Amino acid sequence: MNATYPRIMADVPISTLLQKFLEKNHKEQEFNEHSAAHIFLQTLPENFSSMIKSVKCKQGILSVKVENASLRFELMAQRSSLMAQVNEKLGGEVIKEIRFI
Repeated sequence: MNATYPRIMADVPISTLLQKFLEKNHKEQEFNEHSAAHIFLQTLPENFSSMIKSVKCKQGILSVKVENASLRFELMAQRSSLMAQVNEKLGGEVIKEIRFI
């Protein structure tokens, strides 16, 4: 192994290496969708996020399982702003629709 290899790799930020890995393996969309589920929960107030049962994202559709009807109604009213906030944090249009189930 070349002795300069670790020094060169130390100069490259981990985010750049991760991005190149995702591009090479065609996994950017999956990674962004996984991130969207976590970001969605972070955008909600703490008392809301504790009442969410599950959040999944597949093919641009964020599915949120909510058992409380009044919370579901409140989130439906904020659907477009929540979608905009998540997409803004992801840096692109990853989420095309949010479904509350």
